[in-house]
Amino acid sequence: MASGPGPARVAWHRDGARLSAAGPGWAVRAPLPAPGAHVAANAALALAAVARLGCAAERLQRAAAVLGEVALPGRGEIVSRLPWVLVDGAHTAASARALAETVTALQPARVHLLLSLSQGKDVTGVLDPLLPLASRVTVTCADPDYSLAAEALARAVHERAPDLALATVAATEAALARACDDQPGETLVVATGSVYLAGRVRVAFTAPGA
Repeated sequence: MASGPGPARVAWHRDGARLSAAGPGWAVRAPLPAPGAHVAANAALALAAVARLGCAAERLQRAAAVLGEVALPGRGEIVSRLPWVLVDGAHTAASARALAETVTALQPARVHLLLSLSQGKDVTGVLDPLLPLASRVTVTCADPDYSLAAEALARAVHERAPDLALATVAATEAALARACDDQPGETLVVATGSVYLAGRVRVAFTAPGA
């Protein structure tokens, strides 16, 4: 892919966990384990900025190597392989579209959406890119003060996708357990819709003793 007009155009291509990027007078290959086309585009932009500063080729290569160490907690983050769980705090239409692209690129056999949204968010904008990918949906309430009630979110999901298998589990830990019990080994559990949900699911898998 490429971005930018004229001679300053930057081209990039992602192949698995590696990024190839090039611009006027420079070209690098870099490790990039974090999934998502938007992540690759941002990484290519960062490399272009380093090159634009006039840094020597050696420094540009060092900058590229660092991309392999970059962690994005709660953004396209795989927190478990079995069960296969991806956490993303997407809570806007744009971030939900980016997440949908990331999930599609992973090519899971099945997708179980674990959803919680905060009050006042664009529910339709978040749901529309994600529901077509789902085999099942479990809705929950990640924060008692700021999140939509699970029942209200369930109604919104049912309105957008009335034939989709849907469960309402208000307690987040129980909702996560339900989603993870859905054909583990085949199903990608995508926990998304709010940073509150992203944080709670991350803790469930990454906290000491989890």
